[in-house]
Amino acid sequence: MDGKRKVLLDVQGLKMWFPVTKGVVFKRTINNIKAVNNISFYIDEGETLGLVGESGCGKTTTGRCILRFNTPTGGNIWYDGENLNQLQEKDLLRFRRNVQVIFQDPYSSLNPRMKVRTIISDPMIVHKLYQTKSALNNRVDELLEMVGLSTSMADRYPHQFSGGERQRIGIARALSLNPKFIVCDEAVSALDVSIQAQIVNLFSDLQKKLNLTYLFISHDLAVVRHISDRVAVMYLGHIVEIAGKDEIYANPMHPYTKALLSAVAVPDPILEEKRTRIILSGDAPDLRHQIRGCAFQTRCPEATEECSHCAMELHEKSPGHLVACLKV
Repeated sequence: MDGKRKVLLDVQGLKMWFPVTKGVVFKRTINNIKAVNNISFYIDEGETLGLVGESGCGKTTTGRCILRFNTPTGGNIWYDGENLNQLQEKDLLRFRRNVQVIFQDPYSSLNPRMKVRTIISDPMIVHKLYQTKSALNNRVDELLEMVGLSTSMADRYPHQFSGGERQRIGIARALSLNPKFIVCDEAVSALDVSIQAQIVNLFSDLQKKLNLTYLFISHDLAVVRHISDRVAVMYLGHIVEIAGKDEIYANPMHPYTKALLSAVAVPDPILEEKRTRIILSGDAPDLRHQIRGCAFQTRCPEATEECSHCAMELHEKSPGHLVACLKV
């Protein structure tokens, strides 16, 4: 941890279990799907933490718990020194002004019946940030220019824009409340590669200009490397490795991280031909049943009998590099 930076978000022992019920009228819980199972991490002010992993590993659920879209089953989330579990309903409006989200799909996250000016200005009206219509319109124009769009676009509807332009509108809407922290949930995965680069560069520019803090959720390790300061790798509800971006790409320690990185394409065809791909065999365990020991053991090429008895716990192997593996 950088001693000069302030911790803005601190997640401790977060759990999000979804009940599996049986019965039509009298439903009873027979089991739980442990989508997020006892994870801990922090994000410093002005930092970007990349959260990566396969689909279904719990990345989005983690983001939804931080945003208070889901009420966690257990654990604590501290934002700017305040325990989110203790927030009352009246406090949520204040919290959500400081914490915003940018969704994956720019096609479905914007109301097709609203003009862009209304989409961006609505949050500011709800939070009563501006007293006059002219001040509100000036702020909308300022936000559009900030994300690289013309102010003349404010009176158009979402269907009149490309995917990249719609995502810029979503970013402008998120910025309208002057947030300190933004959850980017697969924010570029629905875009073409060339447009992805533009949006990622926009995120970086806005972070420098506005001192924003990001949780950047993605399955694309190449994108995460470009934008993140540190990277957390998630597997079946557990964080298996956390390190600085350069460290985790140069020296991955967990077998799952190594497998993920081996699948990332390298632009140099000579290096690409020499690389060894790690093909994972076996099946992921059923999250409806209790997993004893390491959740990755059924697919891990280095697993031994010992792995079936020891829980997945992060241990610091080098300064700032945490790994949940007995074999490292």
